Amino acid sequence: MNFDFITERLAVGQKIDNQEFADALKAAGITHAVNLFGEAEPVWAGPSLSFPSPQDDDGTPRRPEVVLACVRYAFDAIRDGGKVYVHCQWGIGRAPSVAYAILRRFGLTREEAAALVNAKRPRAATWGWEKYIPSIEDALA
Repeated sequence: MNFDFITERLAVGQKIDNQEFADALKAAGITHAVNLFGEAEPVWAGPSLSFPSPQDDDGTPRRPEVVLACVRYAFDAIRDGGKVYVHCQWGIGRAPSVAYAILRRFGLTREEAAALVNAKRPRAATWGWEKYIPSIEDALA
């Protein structure tokens, strides 16, 4: 299973593609999922925000409506005591960039949010998800 907690209430990783993985997330206390992969999560039974074919990890700017919807959903869930799992296909591009946006909403600076994502999800740091920061900051402005 490929996921990492960024904070106590925010985790990032790969798509939820089997029951064992869904059960492991639930055992870790995950109550909500943000699906950026764009395909159904047939094994996830908890509350979920899904974006059908949101966009590829091709370096193009993140769509503001996706960033803002994810941030609102995650912020509300965490504020209400939930634990949020943000995922895309492999958890190295779209998901870390949205986790960054969520951290910014909770008041972390650009530098703090980027450093935390990279420290807690090192495989994403080597992929280069940070190229999405300018479009995320534009969406949050």
